[in-house]
Amino acid sequence: MGNYGIKVSKPGYDVKTSSPQELVFSSKYQTLHVHSQGSGIVYDSTGRTVTVAHGLGYIPKFLVHTQVDSSLPVIGSTNYYYIVPATTTRGGIEPGQYDLDVRAWADSTNLYIKYGDSFGYKYYYTGNVNNNYGYEGVSYITGTIWNGYFSGTGAFYKSAVRFQDITISQGATIYKAILGYYLGSKVGSSDIKVSSYGIDEDNTADFGGAPWGRPLTTATANDAASGNFSTGDTWERGVTSQLQEIINRGGWSSGNPVGFIQLDNGTNNSSSNYIIDSNSSDAFYGNSLTYLKVLMVDLLANYKYTIFLDEMTG
Repeated sequence: MGNYGIKVSKPGYDVKTSSPQELVFSSKYQTLHVHSQGSGIVYDSTGRTVTVAHGLGYIPKFLVHTQVDSSLPVIGSTNYYYIVPATTTRGGIEPGQYDLDVRAWADSTNLYIKYGDSFGYKYYYTGNVNNNYGYEGVSYITGTIWNGYFSGTGAFYKSAVRFQDITISQGATIYKAILGYYLGSKVGSSDIKVSSYGIDEDNTADFGGAPWGRPLTTATANDAASGNFSTGDTWERGVTSQLQEIINRGGWSSGNPVGFIQLDNGTNNSSSNYIIDSNSSDAFYGNSLTYLKVLMVDLLANYKYTIFLDEMTG
């Protein structure tokens, strides 16, 4: 039989004499066959994972493109699309808080695209300078954050924390804000129950002394560090309304600092039950792991995908 096939050359090349790299298509070589293509938008509110049904009954080959986290320095515009997996890093005190990756995988039914839990958030830290945070039980101390009761004192260890250089315009709408404490230690088995307030000031000053007399936001939220938490866990609680109230103040300017205060909300005081955000060697050397993370919009990124008929092998 003759050597029959199909070849298509690039413009300007003779298909009869073209080398392989000068061809657009040749039936001599294996070519992927498209099953379906599409695009979409991923939102924080829908769970950060996109599920695309293909129903092929086997695991197909696929290709996914995505926009990356807009807070990152990238080559080109953040409107460009990058091939998934898109692995990105952003320097910080606690690398584990920076899951900005975009991953994709498939099974015999669906294609999945997942955006990391930190994708889209901007993080702010105290820096532990100028008395940025402290606690009060029987005294006021800077350098670490306590919440809870210590047996023998009868006092609740309330905490205050201050974040600098909050780059949000006055009156801008905040989609989500979360205050996170890294638990350097946890004592006791009861929940640590707090009410979290914002410090209701345009430009809250350094904590050069106990800040408990400062004005508080009307907005508050009750939350608890679970008795099941242990050292190394992160305790997060929503502070969107508190931060929004501060940002809405007429005297607020982008770049100002903000502060938050946690007060007791019924923590068990019959025995020692308290948390410390990080150990003293970390805190006093400026390595507080406490953070404020802010997501300004629900929309995270646009994506595109191609699912092939060809089966994944190997």
